[in-house]
Amino acid sequence: MATIQAPGIGSGLDVNDIVTKLMEIERQPIDNLTSKKSFINAQISAYGSLKSKVADFQSAMANLNSPEKFQVYQATSGSDSVFTSSVSNGAVAGNYNIEVVRLAERDKIATQAYTDSNTVVGEGTLNINIGSESFALTIDSSNNTLAGIRDAINDAADNTGVSATIVTGDDGARLVLSSKETGTDNALRISVTDSDGGNTDEAGLS
Repeated sequence: MATIQAPGIGSGLDVNDIVTKLMEIERQPIDNLTSKKSFINAQISAYGSLKSKVADFQSAMANLNSPEKFQVYQATSGSDSVFTSSVSNGAVAGNYNIEVVRLAERDKIATQAYTDSNTVVGEGTLNINIGSESFALTIDSSNNTLAGIRDAINDAADNTGVSATIVTGDDGARLVLSSKETGTDNALRISVTDSDGGNTDEAGLS
């Protein structure tokens, strides 16, 4: 008949405790490796963070290679509505007084003197340029007097910024054309296609 044996019975030995202790001893290398793995992972994370910080620092230092980054210039005006200013990296620090020697003026063109505003000038096409813009007027029997040309200019729907007036002096009446805005960007230029074919002979509309 078979017999059942239980190790430790009758010997007073705690076999389960002994086995547990032995297993704990066997697990120590694994536990040590697990602990080292956690430590290494923590180091890798720290190195990654350090690398990112170093990259940011290098980028910041790269911007310092240019002297212009340190040479920050600024100009201020006592009245921006009167005078505005700007500076470049070659500016010299200081305070400057601005003196207005001459104000910008409206460009003006005057015709020769005529007897009066009702004098017939001529017929043709009047081309008026102001800056980069232009418009054209047809001058015919309905508006070929000095006053008619004035009114045609002022009433033109596509007038780009020109006003016309008649100035009468001792020598007679003159048609004066003025740009409505100041400065060289608004300079006036006038050309004529004269009905008599003499576009530059100073006779008729020309």
